[in-house]
Amino acid sequence: MATISAVMGPIGNSCELPYSTITSLAACRSAIRMVPEGDIADGPYYAGDLFESVKNEADWPKGCYIMEEDYSVFFNEHPIGAASGDARPICAENLEPLVAEQLLFVGDSDIDYWDDSLTLFDDRKAYNVGFSGYTCAQVLAEVSDWVDAFEPKTVVLVCGENDLAEGETVDDTFAILKDVLQAYLAAGAKVVFIGTKDEPGSASLYDQYSSYDEKIMEYVQQQAELAALSDPDSSPPFVMVDSNAGFKALGNPDTLYADDDLHLSTEGYALWSDWVVQAIVGEEQNCFIYRSGTCVAKLGTSVPSGPSPSTAPTEASIAARSVSHLSSIIVVVSSFVVMIIQFV
Repeated sequence: MATISAVMGPIGNSCELPYSTITSLAACRSAIRMVPEGDIADGPYYAGDLFESVKNEADWPKGCYIMEEDYSVFFNEHPIGAASGDARPICAENLEPLVAEQLLFVGDSDIDYWDDSLTLFDDRKAYNVGFSGYTCAQVLAEVSDWVDAFEPKTVVLVCGENDLAEGETVDDTFAILKDVLQAYLAAGAKVVFIGTKDEPGSASLYDQYSSYDEKIMEYVQQQAELAALSDPDSSPPFVMVDSNAGFKALGNPDTLYADDDLHLSTEGYALWSDWVVQAIVGEEQNCFIYRSGTCVAKLGTSVPSGPSPSTAPTEASIAARSVSHLSSIIVVVSSFVVMIIQFV
């Protein structure tokens, strides 16, 4: 399968062969993270959240373009367009026409910043339209656009943490997530949902994360059972990757997270990549929950309980540990002084 790539074109309104102008919003959104870092000197990490808006203006480049000044990305629907200032087209090779029944990544920053999402498989194309900061409601608002553009066979989805961080209840967030899942199911796609993670910077949300994941586990089981009733040979329409339990099994070390204590590090994403591949191509046909790359729940079994929510350190516990450490030091010093006195 031909490799998809994207680069910065020269300042102007055209692309240089073998690259071509991007002609659709869906292709533009998915092309942003394909641009190699450093295409613009001292440029940023290219991610979906650089996208600003859709235009239809004759005095800007047609198709997908980026502004050198602030790296904002736009899609211009005007059929002709024009060179303007420091605007540079984002040009792609083998991106369009978009190929149907492939792999689509949608969701928040955890999807947006996933470098390896486009290269998990050699035998299928993958598109990533994640957007940092997205809530489940924002993901839902784009479902019809992405279904029409990509006609995905499998959708990898992450959303909910931002909703909870913004004050939405677990029940309300879960209700919107169900709408997202059902919308993709109605379009014929199987959904692999990745659960929450107890990142160091979100300690106040750990209990809500746990409740949210539990509701999702129960729901994917219900949906698997309903699908089996109507067609005993069908596979579960939704599969959950229990990320939190997988990370906790490893001790949930800080090395799984970026320096901001919110997003995943390269090490964390490497685990996600392995687990998602297993969830998509795993041999367990009737599995609907995976942990650490292993099926833990399939039709005919109950959902096993995972680790309890992480406990954030309190001031009291920190003070207690400090006193304990200080006491240990005093004991060691006292013993040393006694030894010196005895020697003298």
